[in-house]
Amino acid sequence: MGLSEVSTIAGLTVDTVRYWARKQADPTFRSGGHGGARNFSMTTSQHTLSEAVLLGILNKYPDCTLDGLALKMKQYGCRDANRAWVVRRLSEWHFTHKRLYYVQIQKFTELNVLRYIDHIFAIPRLDPRHLKYLDESRFETKSKLPKQPHMYMFI
Repeated sequence: MGLSEVSTIAGLTVDTVRYWARKQADPTFRSGGHGGARNFSMTTSQHTLSEAVLLGILNKYPDCTLDGLALKMKQYGCRDANRAWVVRRLSEWHFTHKRLYYVQIQKFTELNVLRYIDHIFAIPRLDPRHLKYLDESRFETKSKLPKQPHMYMFI
């Protein structure tokens, strides 16, 4: 069966069919860097060693960014492990790589806890018609002033 027949049956372009035919015939075939990152330069043992190094780095530096992990991988001798490789490994392991945020230590001081307790006991004494709660929102007080006096409570 020719390439054009296969492309018609599969609904693919002839170039795509030609690419996959060449790839099937020679697994080491590289099409000049096209087709996504595949890390052909790493052998299976290098992948295994690099994964072990990545786990060690994650244990030592759990708050490291993706770029930081890639840099540390290179510092530990895994020169082919770039940021894309780190992202793929973390995704395969079902690890998240969201940006960390830090809890403010002052949030749990004795003074702030007492303020929170005062807030809890003060709420029932306030008129709910004049009370507005804002949570993770923005407002402009200069252009949108309320017509009646309101108390704004930030939680």
